[in-house]
This record gives sequence, structure tokens and C-alpha cells, in this order.
Amino acid sequence: MADALRTNSSIEGLSPLGTPPQRSYELITGTVRTQLSEAHSALFAEPVATQFGDRFDWYPAIEGKAHAFSQLDEAEQAAVQRRLETLSHDIREIANTYASSDLAEEQRLGEALSNALSYPGSEWVYAVETAPGDLQPVLVNWAWVSDRQATVTGTLTAPDTRPTPKSAGAETEPGSASARPTAVARQEPRVLPIWLFWLGWLILALLLAAILWLLVPACGLRTPFFISHCASQAEASEEQRRTAELQNQIAALEREIGIMDRSCQPDPMRQAVIPPFPAQTLPAALPDIDARREQAGAELGDLTITLAWDTTDDMDLYVTCPAGVTVWHQQRLACNGQLDVDSNVGAPAPEPVENTFFTDPLAGTYSVRVNLYASRTGGGETPFTVQIRSGDRVENLTGIVSGQSRDWTHSFTFGGQ
Repeated sequence: MADALRTNSSIEGLSPLGTPPQRSYELITGTVRTQLSEAHSALFAEPVATQFGDRFDWYPAIEGKAHAFSQLDEAEQAAVQRRLETLSHDIREIANTYASSDLAEEQRLGEALSNALSYPGSEWVYAVETAPGDLQPVLVNWAWVSDRQATVTGTLTAPDTRPTPKSAGAETEPGSASARPTAVARQEPRVLPIWLFWLGWLILALLLAAILWLLVPACGLRTPFFISHCASQAEASEEQRRTAELQNQIAALEREIGIMDRSCQPDPMRQAVIPPFPAQTLPAALPDIDARREQAGAELGDLTITLAWDTTDDMDLYVTCPAGVTVWHQQRLACNGQLDVDSNVGAPAPEPVENTFFTDPLAGTYSVRVNLYASRTGGGETPFTVQIRSGDRVENLTGIVSGQSRDWTHSFTFGGQ
């Protein structure tokens, strides 16, 4: 970290964007530095929480004297604003690319980059003078927004103080031509024709007749003499008796069917024995993982995951750390880890490997995924070995991928150094 900026911010009145892993300084600057340049990553100051976690000290990633944006003259402010817009535009394009991916971890990374370009206002923009006349914009309180005002996303604009134009129906000034009274024609009250009155009564009568017609057959309305269709109490009792008899007959038939069904069941002692489904036989682990890794120029770290296979297929290794960040061929540096060897992308290697190593790795659960990116052997089964090495502890895992099952996953817990 370089010399501290002359500011200490409080989180009072601010709301964070995204999850804590998405606001990781290492995640944001590491991705931007890998995809763009050091100047792009230097746009974000590093936050260091104070003792109680309610305030932050901010440190720029570059050396130089820091100036608040409001302390610059108009020419310097314009230069810083243009530089900020250029850097933000490049980072936003990377964020949009990740956000449009089909992978969930890339979508979360795109959201994190987009959130990092938001900050509460211009008072949190600084310029570090790396050389005479060379001002590098630096954002403080990035990925935080104010509870009381709209956030700024990579551009500095002044509020619009122009008067609101009057609408066409607004009140005009006295004495103007448009303020003169105009004559309004008097309208006589309209009288409805008499036939509409009688038509309404006719429709109401038809609705009442239809309601009565529906209620009488359903016994919803008791009517005298022959109009009623409801059965008497004696008829209802006879109907209930017949219903009970039919239900008894149905129950007796169901019991007979159950007895006959049990008699037709085969003898359990003579049932055929179904052989167990044969389990998939996993391949033996490749014996030369260490030699392959050394020959490919891969490095060992405090935690190392190595993938090895013996075909010309293009295989990819994904390792997700406890912070939820994935190290893979499009994000080689993340979470203190690095993918340093990626075989069979172009010309096939005689003994292909992919290697990811971590320096000072985080403690927690790691997830390993092997993906058959491109099959060059007809889509058949491709056996492989994954070696997990932590100091003197070595674990070799084997698996198979194919055109029908392209992914293999495994999770393990790393307890730290």
C-alpha cells in the first residue's frame, strides 16, 4: 500500500452493494489488472477497517500526493473526469462480458465489477499526482451508495439548475392575449328517451326470472304445489338407503378382489434374483503427476491442485476458494491462487496437465471441477487424475468424463497453515 489518503470514511448513511465477497479489494483489482492494466486497478483505493468496523482508512495503490477533486482547478478537474470516464468505460465493458456469461460465478463477478464503479458522490473522488501534470483518479467508498441521494457511476456531473418549462396548460400572465376570457357555449341537459327507461326494467325482469328458473330445480327455493321439484323427506330417506346398499356391495366386491389378487401373487421363495448393477470401475491414478507438473514448468504452493490426463482432449480445471471466487482459464489470478499451466488449448501436449496453486490460502471449503471442454477422441470416456497437495499431504483422485457427462466435481476442506 502507498501513503494513506487524507480521509477516513464512515459507513453511516451508506449502503453496500452486493455481498462481502463481491466487495473484495483483491477480487476487484486482481480481475481488472489481469483483464486491463495497472492503471485501471489503481482506480480503486484499498479499504482498511478500523477497530470497530464502522469506519475505513483508504490507501491508494500508487505513490504520489493525493488531492481532493474539489481542490483541483477547472482544467485539472476536466482532465481527471475524462480519465475517470475512460477507465470506467473499459471496466464496465469487462463487467458486461462477465454478466452475459452462462456461468453463475462469472455473472457474480460481472455484478461485482459493475457495483465497484458506483460511489456516493464527487466528494469521494481523489486524484493522485504520480508525476507533474499526471493525475490518476482514485475512488473512495466504491461499491457503496448513499441512503439520501442517487449514486454516481463513473462520471461526474453537476446538478441541472435550469428552470422547468411551463406546460401548455399553465396559467398565463395577466394582460396577455392568451389570458383574455373566451365565451363558453351553454349546453342544455340531455334527456334520455322513454324507451331506454322501459328497456332497463325489462332486462331486470329477465334477470330475476333466470335466477328463479335456476333456483327451483336445484331446490334452492321452496315453492308450493306442482312448481317444486324437491323430493319429500320419505323420498330422500329411500334414496339414502339405496345409496348405503350400493356402497356395501362395492365394499364387498373390493374385498373379494383383494383376496383374489393375493392368491395370484407369485411365491416369494421362487422369485428370480436380480443381479446387482455393476459399479463403475474407476481408473488407476497416474503415477507420474509430480514429474509431469515439473516438466510443464508448473509451480507448487501452500496448496496445489493438479489435473493430468493421457488424451488429446482439451480439459479445463476450475478451483473455487472459500470466498466464492473461481480460478480458471479466464481468471487466472484470484483468491491468492494462480492457474499457471493450461494444456491442450492449441497443439496437444504429450503429457497434458493443468495446475493451480495457492499462496497463503484461505481456510475453508474448496470446490474442484473438471470439464471436458473439447473432445478430440470421438466423445468417448476420458480418464483423469486430480492431485491435491498440501505440504507433505498428497491425495490422488480419479474420475472419468465423456461426451455424455462432461463435468466432474469434488469438494474438500482446507484447515489453513
